[in-house]
Amino acid sequence: MSGPRKIARNPQHQQQLYVKDLNERKVLLEGFLSEAERFEETREVDVSRLTALENYDFHPKIKEVSQKLYEDKHYAQAVEEA
Repeated sequence: MSGPRKIARNPQHQQQLYVKDLNERKVLLEGFLSEAERFEETREVDVSRLTALENYDFHPKIKEVSQKLYEDKHYAQAVEEA
């Protein structure tokens, strides 16, 4: 699909290249559909547990004030309090 295009040697080879290209596009589209269906089922992602504040080198007072707010998904307030 991407990269240099092959030049067909004859009509049969041209058809083979075309079918191969269609199959690659089909696989790509199926992947997109699969992801779209997955996101329909789960519309929200809980980032509070994915990016824990302990992993960052913040000043201890900032963590003390903001961590609980951040984990409870009060992101704006966590930033303001910090």
